[in-house]
Amino acid sequence: MADDIAALYVGYTRVEADRHSWTDIAGAALVSELAAWWLVEPESKVVVMPMVGRRYVGVHIAARW
Repeated sequence: MADDIAALYVGYTRVEADRHSWTDIAGAALVSELAAWWLVEPESKVVVMPMVGRRYVGVHIAARW
């Protein structure tokens, strides 16, 4: 959600600075949404694994998205 708000703000400032038009902003949003739909798997998996050694205790966190 915060990313969407930031992107909207950047788009607004680019239009106000006469660097882009609203159709440029809409086109970029469409391309980015299509790329995310095509390239990103919808389910993410997070693995949290405790690690214990002779001189340390820790947590290993791995994420796949």
